[in-house]
Amino acid sequence: MNLINLLDGYRPYEAIIKNLDNTPISLSGVAETAQAQLIGAISSKAKGNTLVVTYSDMESRNILSDLRLYTDNAVLFPSKEYVFYNIESMNRANENARLCVLDKIINTNAVVVASVDALMSYTADKKLFIKNTISLKPGDECDIGDLSQRLVEMGYKREEMIEGIGQFSVRGGICDIFPPGYQNPVRLEFWGDEVDSVRSFDADTQRTLENIDFVRIVPVTEALYSEKRRDEIILELSRRLKSAKRKGNDAYINTLESDIEQFREKLDFPSVDKYISLIYGYIPSVLDYFDKDTLAFVIDPKRVLERMKTFIWEREEAVAELKIKGI
Repeated sequence: MNLINLLDGYRPYEAIIKNLDNTPISLSGVAETAQAQLIGAISSKAKGNTLVVTYSDMESRNILSDLRLYTDNAVLFPSKEYVFYNIESMNRANENARLCVLDKIINTNAVVVASVDALMSYTADKKLFIKNTISLKPGDECDIGDLSQRLVEMGYKREEMIEGIGQFSVRGGICDIFPPGYQNPVRLEFWGDEVDSVRSFDADTQRTLENIDFVRIVPVTEALYSEKRRDEIILELSRRLKSAKRKGNDAYINTLESDIEQFREKLDFPSVDKYISLIYGYIPSVLDYFDKDTLAFVIDPKRVLERMKTFIWEREEAVAELKIKGI
């Protein structure tokens, strides 16, 4: 039984479908248990992606769970936790999930469920995300040295042995990579500058699991920038450091000196979040990835608006406190 088609012929539903090009449409009286079915049915008529906006991550997860009864294309775009300190270890599961969703929006017709918090947090610039996504299959030409440099700029860490997502290793003509969205790492074997084979393998035993047709490697950081851009940022921070020293702001001086050193040592580090406006020149959003064919649902608009106002206030308060601390 196709659960979506159950609504076919239902007069109020047919009226909605007829007026999709005359949006916005306001619907009331839809039971919470019926929301996912209605969204699934309407989104199946859409020409492009579908965006479902909720007021919280919890509601997003609940809607997603119900939506998966009606479509295989539903995904969650989780909210982002900003990091302002260079902590030793950081869980990047949410960031990796967000990056996988960006790839789905670009390449498929996805039903994306996101809270206000998720929509209002920065993400990777769309053009740079596309530029920094790599697809490789047997027979493709690719210099393994150039690939290594690109992976570093995409946020990957070079290791001797791969243990988790976001890592890669190079040994002779073999490059092992663990991209987001894959259950196991992938091994690329090169014959000169040609990809000879693409295989998934077990990270613990190093044994091949299966040959695969291709690997799609998305970035593992939402802060994408080149070494040239890094050098420009260092110059700007050095200018700010001179100004801070003239004013005698010790806490801010310590922060700048530490962060300049972080930029010099690596392209990606935890507290890079606070420099997004320097990296991109603006604050990119997941909304940049949607086009005119996107169908958007806003569940309980009043609550969404209130949460939006609260989100802005909370972020302003957090930033004000961090400024006082020189962070």
